[in-house]
Amino acid sequence: MSNSSPHLKRSSFLSVGVSLVALLSACGGPQGPHVRFARTNAAEIAAARATGDVIWYDFAQGDEVPLALGVLGVMEAVTEPPIRMVAKREFSIVVFPDGHTMFSFDGQSLEPPTAARWAIGLEAENNQPGATIVMFVGHESDMPAATR
Repeated sequence: MSNSSPHLKRSSFLSVGVSLVALLSACGGPQGPHVRFARTNAAEIAAARATGDVIWYDFAQGDEVPLALGVLGVMEAVTEPPIRMVAKREFSIVVFPDGHTMFSFDGQSLEPPTAARWAIGLEAENNQPGATIVMFVGHESDMPAATR
């Protein structure tokens, strides 16, 4: 039997738990390779994926890449040819090994899923029905003032 008191065991356990929480908080988001997406190539992407780690695809203000937009499910739509995505400020798209994604706006911490929202508008213009899908990514302060 141990000579240590239950109080000492409890305080040691609490101390280890607090230290672990502090260590995880200090580390920020999950660690993994960072890839500057607008300047990368297939070999760099393959090497990052081969690590099996979380991958941070980083974008700098002004970076421009082709974007194909697809909607699947009860409806289908695909942009042709791809449209252009232009980064308005620095951000990262963080891809986990299981495929789920999150955003980071400081290169270290992850944003909750509400960092991306979308809306669909259904209108008839010139007597022709049409749909417009708008997606917003960022903090509320990134949203144009007229839409807040």
